[in-house]
Amino acid sequence: MPVDWITTDDVQAWLGPLADPTRLADSTAAAKKYVEDRRSDLDLIGSPDPPPADVKLGTTIYAGLIYQAKASPTGYAAYGDGAIDLPGDSQQAYMRAMRLIGMRRPVAI
Repeated sequence: MPVDWITTDDVQAWLGPLADPTRLADSTAAAKKYVEDRRSDLDLIGSPDPPPADVKLGTTIYAGLIYQAKASPTGYAAYGDGAIDLPGDSQQAYMRAMRLIGMRRPVAI
């Protein structure tokens, strides 16, 4: 039986302490499904072997972005007097996640 190759614990370790475990589970499941659909060449669903480290890290970042998007319109919450919230940060993180996942690869049919 294949094991989950990404879990909420992976994403929580990336994000730090969180307040909403349900939203974390939903975000992790959405990112996992997205990557499994796009990277069918890795056979992530049927194999007990874990994906390459870059794919797992990209999926973790992507799940974190999905989680954070509800908390802040630009994707990252910023707090305090010195906090700045640059709209480009979310886009750069998204592009980095997609590169790590390998999204420019052709989909196996």
